[in-house]
Amino acid sequence: MPSLEISGEVQLAPEASPPKTVYVYVSSGDCLDANAPLLRRMPVTETGAFLAHIVAQPGTDLSLCAAGEFTPGGPSTLYGKYGKPIHVGPQREQEVREVKINLTIAAPRQFPIPVKK
Repeated sequence: MPSLEISGEVQLAPEASPPKTVYVYVSSGDCLDANAPLLRRMPVTETGAFLAHIVAQPGTDLSLCAAGEFTPGGPSTLYGKYGKPIHVGPQREQEVREVKINLTIAAPRQFPIPVKK
């Protein structure tokens, strides 16, 4: 199965209060859809950088969102989505670099929380 390395940065809206934590969400399908399968959820660094490793089926379209978490597990009012889907090709190793996600203030939205195993 293909392995993807996705890296980039999340930028906070200038008028927004900094959240406790910012997470990047990688989903199969639309990451803004609460029912989309979550493949990866990870915090960004203090500078907004992230590096995610994902394993996915060839032909899958992935989407990336980022959201500020003000209370653990609560809905976010500060989030954004990468502008285009990431198509998983047949190559064993793939890289997607310089992904930029801008967080904006918006209506509250619940993002998935991974189930602990």
